[in-house]
Formats: sequence, C-alpha cells, structure tokens
Amino acid sequence: MRNALVAVHLDSFFTNLFPVACALRDLGSCRPVMHFPVPYGRWRDDARRCREAGLEVTGWTEVAEVPLRPSPAGAAGGTARAKSILRPFWRRMRDSFPFQAVLLQRRIAAIRRLIRRERIGVVLLGADVAHYDTAAYVRAAHLEGVPALVVAGWMIHQDENAEAFRFEPSLQAGRLGNRLAAWAFPRWLYRYRGTELVRLPSGHIWAREMLGIAPPLPWVLHSGYSDCILVESEAALQSCRREGLPEHQVALVGGILHDSMRRLLEDPAARRGELCARLGLADPGRPLLLWAVPPDEFYRPGGRPECVFPDHRQVVDHFVRLGGSLPGWNVVFSLHPSIGGAVRERMAAAGAAVWDGHTAEAVPLCDLFVASGSTTVQWAALCGRPIIDYDVYRYRQDDYRGMAGRLATEDLGEFEAILRRLAADDGERAGLAAASAAGASRWGILDGQAGRRIAERIAQEAGRWEGGR
Repeated sequence: MRNALVAVHLDSFFTNLFPVACALRDLGSCRPVMHFPVPYGRWRDDARRCREAGLEVTGWTEVAEVPLRPSPAGAAGGTARAKSILRPFWRRMRDSFPFQAVLLQRRIAAIRRLIRRERIGVVLLGADVAHYDTAAYVRAAHLEGVPALVVAGWMIHQDENAEAFRFEPSLQAGRLGNRLAAWAFPRWLYRYRGTELVRLPSGHIWAREMLGIAPPLPWVLHSGYSDCILVESEAALQSCRREGLPEHQVALVGGILHDSMRRLLEDPAARRGELCARLGLADPGRPLLLWAVPPDEFYRPGGRPECVFPDHRQVVDHFVRLGGSLPGWNVVFSLHPSIGGAVRERMAAAGAAVWDGHTAEAVPLCDLFVASGSTTVQWAALCGRPIIDYDVYRYRQDDYRGMAGRLATEDLGEFEAILRRLAADDGERAGLAAASAAGASRWGILDGQAGRRIAERIAQEAGRWEGGR
C-alpha cells in the first residue's frame, strides 16, 4: 500500500482533504499521512480530529512556515515597544529575495526528507496557490520521483484574487521593487479596476523565479506543475479551461463531499429530525433555513472598505438578529471553518442555533440556503435548493453568475427584502428550487462514487511514476 502525504495549508483545505484521506484509507488504496505545514488558527483541532480517526499526523514544525505575525520579543525583553520597533524590520527581511530563496530551498530539502522518512508514494494538496509554499511540495515530490496532485475544492476567477488583495500595500505595483519584478516577469502583474497589482511582494517573486518554481499563471488558482488537478464539477472544469489551465492537467472526478450529500438526500426528513434534535429545535416540521456565515475578511491589510459593516463581529451579530426575526422558521447557522469557538459561543448566547458539523451535512436538509459567496453555494445548487447569495464583502465573484435558483445582491437592504419575501412566499421558493434542481448536474456528480474515482486517479498517477522509474 502506498503512503500518501496529505498537506493541509488552510482550514478550508482540511474540510475537503480530511474526507479524501478517510476514503483512501477505507478503500485500502493509500495510507494517508496528514501533514500541517502552516500553524493556522484551528490546526490543533484538525490534527486532533485526524488522530481520533486513526490517521497519522506530522506537525507544522517539521516544515515550518514563517509566521505571518512574528514576535521578536525574545531578543528584546518582551516589551511592546521592542516589538513595534522590530516588526517592520522583520517584515522587510522576511520579504527580501535572499531570505525567501534560502527559506524555499530549506523547505524543499525538509519536504524531501519527510517524503523519504515516511516512504511517501504520492503527495496530495488542497490547491496550488502562489502565496503558499505548495510549489515547494510539488518540486520536492518530483525530485523524489513521486507525483503531486491537487484535490481541488473550488475554482475562482482571477478578478476575485485581485479583489481580495486590492488594498494590500505590499502588493501595489507602484512600489519600486514590485515595479522592477513586474518589468522582469510581466505575468505577475495584474490590472484590475484601475489598480496595478503583483501577486506577491518582489522578493518572493524573484525567489520563485530563480528557483524555477514560479507558477506559469500566478493569478490563476491551481496554476503550477502538479501532475493532475482533480475537480468536482463540470462548472469547475469549464472554469479551469477559461482561466487557461492546461487541458491535460485537469480531470473531472466529482467531489468527496458530494458522496456524503448523496447519502443524506436518500432520507432528508429523518436526517432533518436528527439535526433539529441535536440543536434543541422544538418543531422539526418547520421549514429550515441554513445560513453559512462567512469568514473574517477584515484581517487583510487595507481591510474591506466597501463593506457596510466595520468588522466581522457586527456582520455576525446582524445576521443573528435578522435570522431571529423570521417567524415560523428554524434558522440554523453554519460557520466557516476558520471561525473560532468564541464566535460560536457568542452566537449561542444570543439564542442562535449553531450547527457544529460540516456545512455539507446540513445543506441537503434545508429549504432555503443563505451564503456570502463561498463554495457552499454550489453544494446548495447541487442539492436543488433555493439560494440567496449576499456579497457582504463585495468581492463580486463571477463563479456563480447565471446559476439557476440563485438570487444575488451586494446591497444589504435588498438582501433583507429578498430574505423576508422568500421566507413568506412558498410559491417563489418552490420555483427557485425547481430551477436550481434543473441545473444541478452542472455543479457536481451525485452518484456516490466520487471517492472511488479520486482513489483510482491517484493510483493511476502514482503507478505512472513508478513505471517510469
């Protein structure tokens, strides 16, 4: 049996890669080794969940990511003044070409040692992303003679990347270093809404270019040198083609979470009763509104100045108040994986019903779905549910434009009006649900066999590399 290194760089990657790892183990095709390269907020909880499932775990300290907010307190007596003085210097050093070049070289070497020690036969990634070190994993895998595959959970347009980083000072192309890097490597430059941006600070760009691991299309998600990108739907496949990813690199296999949704759809009434009992909702006969709470996007440098809310707390509190104003409905909130327990506790204290399972386990059970962008929208479409998509951060995503059964807005007043109208109008909801169901096949494959297809494709790629040794 091959050993598969499953590298989890982000909480959103974990939600897709963890069930893939469990499926590989259950099918007997691979022995997964879960690896956490970056100490993101919930990595300890996710690592504990892996251990409870009987999966081997390796920690982030073995192939450590540089902390985004380093603390130089040890060398300066731990004072706030020393931290404030040293932090800008540390950031400049961290973003410099020599630092990044050495860091990436050391990381590739460490990953190679990990692959040899664990006898890895295939490396699995949640995405290939320019601002993570996923390219280092692909390079290390290839140097060790094993394939690297991306098990994609979503696909986005380049404009969404640009919108997310539009206000970040370190990525403005007007900076001298960034301008020089963009002149030397034009594909790193992107023009969006009158702004010129580079995908990474100049030192990162030079380091990746000099080491030969720079993505061919830096602004395109999954652009890189992985052996295969496994996507979950026809829509994702078309998006990859539209964004310019090579045809031979992308394979449609379905989504692992779609298999779980297929099982839930076989008896949704009984499952809904279990959900209501678990959350203490007294009347399971009421219609169920599932509300996917988005992550905190205000942490980005420059924030989200076009959002009508000043911070994530007020976003959540407003959603809770609005959900509580809908008579005759069971309103259940599902939190983005990056949202911590303190937010969950505050929502529960305000009387909100907060689902502690995976959002995909609740989507097939709802009568109306509310989200703000997010991969969860396509799950609701696959299950034929009416959808309200409120673009709270005004990212203006292009992925779901034209989706049947979805009402979209970035205006808060219009969103509230749509929500109240659909909550009161059974006929309009039914019409949206019918439209959503008619277009469902575009957003996934509900045959319950995605896990098997993913395992087969991984085995095929691993066998191809073994045959070429």
